Amino acid sequence: EHDLALAVARGELGATVVDSDVLAHVRAYNPDVAPWAILKKDRALALAVHPRNVALKAALDAFLIERALTTGRDAARRLDLDGLVRRGSIRVLTKNDDVSYFLRKGEQRGFDHDLIALFAAAHHLRIEVVVPPDPAALCASLTEGRGDVLAALLPDPGCGDPASTTTSPPVLVPELYLLQPASSPTAPATPDATTTPKTTSKTKTTARAKAAAAPAARVVDLAGLRGRTIHVPMTLAPSVVAALAALSTAHGFALVADAPDDVGARADAVAGGALPLSVLGALERGMLDGRRDVRADVVLGRDAPRVWVTRAAAPQLSRALASFVREHVTVKDDGTSSGSTVYNLLRRAYLTPAHAQSTTKTTEPDRDKDGGISRWDPLIRRRAAEAGLDWRLLAAQAFQESRFDPDAKSAVGAQGLFQVMPATGRELGFTNLRDPEQGVAAGAKYMAWLLEHFDPAIPFKHRVRFALAAYNAGKGHVDDARLLARQMGLDPNRWFQHVERAMLRLADPRVARAARHGYCRGSEPVAYVSQITTRYENYTTLVDLTPAAVMTTAPPPTPPTKTTTPTTGR
Repeated sequence: EHDLALAVARGELGATVVDSDVLAHVRAYNPDVAPWAILKKDRALALAVHPRNVALKAALDAFLIERALTTGRDAARRLDLDGLVRRGSIRVLTKNDDVSYFLRKGEQRGFDHDLIALFAAAHHLRIEVVVPPDPAALCASLTEGRGDVLAALLPDPGCGDPASTTTSPPVLVPELYLLQPASSPTAPATPDATTTPKTTSKTKTTARAKAAAAPAARVVDLAGLRGRTIHVPMTLAPSVVAALAALSTAHGFALVADAPDDVGARADAVAGGALPLSVLGALERGMLDGRRDVRADVVLGRDAPRVWVTRAAAPQLSRALASFVREHVTVKDDGTSSGSTVYNLLRRAYLTPAHAQSTTKTTEPDRDKDGGISRWDPLIRRRAAEAGLDWRLLAAQAFQESRFDPDAKSAVGAQGLFQVMPATGRELGFTNLRDPEQGVAAGAKYMAWLLEHFDPAIPFKHRVRFALAAYNAGKGHVDDARLLARQMGLDPNRWFQHVERAMLRLADPRVARAARHGYCRGSEPVAYVSQITTRYENYTTLVDLTPAAVMTTAPPPTPPTKTTTPTTGR
């Protein structure tokens, strides 16, 4: 096809038929060829692999599912609040660290994440988290329209470009701590002339040498800084440097701007004696977890205020965020802050040493060291590969269904990690759904069965969403909703804003009486699909589909049972 398109460009052929992606590739460097007519839309393409190459097939399946479900995630869209409400979601640019945003037992957590979730809920928006691979690209991603708000606790003035961005009022004014060795003595002993035994001049010389070599006394308050030197990184905000300079004059210590910007390197320098004292921001304290050679427990003052950032071209969103922040946070003249009850709870949860000790990525027992989602990741990966699914999608389901608890049981009797009904499990060949091996296999197999039994003419990403809705409410109700969507003038092959609207109407008894499968509490599958697709998209930003994340050895996949039709997975 590529050669045919080039032949048309050279005038050797009058016309030809090529796929749109081939045409786009040729036109990128040869504009002498143009589309004339669309002969067929949405032509399905597939890749073929050897049936024994299970690992390659698993990787391709997961890659194609991620591509189908997240294609629009990185698209540049510059919307204001009214546009976000119509779309139903807000894209939040943030960092994956121990404060702003992280995963814990599969649950999305973080100070920025949880706080802006309150704003999103107030405007009936779901959150789509966007984590650029390079944190330095956060501001560029915002101005390019790859996110709607930047919530990563950036120091004021945020992106520093008032012509294109707007900063919120301070979301947080964190403390600035003194970083010092942990093993220093609290204070040198003062000799008592009446009790100290007489010493020779040789003894005095030895004592002076030992005193000179001894570590300096540990600082317990600002008074202990007199005569000392604090080494600070050059990246400190000018306002913070000015406040430290005033403090140094009042308490008689010196400031030198030569400390490493990297927190680990700075801590190593202090622990090893290369730097006697340095500073550490409150948002960096979690990075010292597990270290016993340094400490940061003396408050020097306040770090730079932290803000959220929006595009200047989104004034509705900027005003709404500013109002939200003022509602929850009040910054006093001395830099201290107070807040609403929920704000104070979030601050206590994410910015105290106790939280840092228990939820960091290095100490979380239910997370893989390679950046996984739950302790069931290897099992879910294997069963997802057998079913031709992305394991991160199944992990998002398992979190939604059971919070990764294999002993979970619902009020209606659904069991296991994927909350499969016992009757459905038996139809699929599984009798002990609380056994993680069987429970995961049943959930994956049922999800694959649902995908296979929706019309292949439906675009794949919508078919996945229909399968999710059917997993929650039963395929019959989804079929009813598709038929109703057609009657409502909506697209029966699209979920969001189309079939989901019809699904909500099945909760109306008057509508349900005319439906083949009757009444359905439509808000439940609608919420289920929204929450899982959002969680899946967010999982894909944090957990890469690497070769280590797919099954390397496995028997050929067993196709889902076709002779039996499970009624529901609930």
